[in-house]
Amino acid sequence: MGFADDKPIDVQGLKVVPRDVLMKLVKRPGNKFLEENEQTILQSDLTGIMDISVDGERAGERLSHIISYRFSDGPNKERQRQLFNAYGTTLVHVALPALVGAKMCVKGEVASGVISPDSLDPYKFFKGMAERGVPFGIDEKIIKHTVIKAGDIHD
Repeated sequence: MGFADDKPIDVQGLKVVPRDVLMKLVKRPGNKFLEENEQTILQSDLTGIMDISVDGERAGERLSHIISYRFSDGPNKERQRQLFNAYGTTLVHVALPALVGAKMCVKGEVASGVISPDSLDPYKFFKGMAERGVPFGIDEKIIKHTVIKAGDIHD
């Protein structure tokens, strides 16, 4: 759309730089990781849960897979220190997965071409995360959907 362009354009008789408009409208990214130090990480209480739900069919039956990942690095101060000492920040949950995926590509563990994260081998991916200090404990539930119809019940 041209918003990254730095050459002025005419908008109703005014010369404006598209990039300047974009930067005015887009919220600036946070730089909290630049402000972290050994004192601030001890004050963090970051906890959360992420649920991924996939619905589909297998052998004609409807199934749901639910994967839950709980993270509670905030209360674990030793873990916070380990992440900070290794990476200079505890906010690694965006950059580190990208790094692990890129390393898998470089090692040839992924087919060449355009790939999406869901095409990565999950075991190798999570192992790569754990090797870099971010182990994953995952709860997985499989739900089988069953519908009982009036004609299906036998006395």
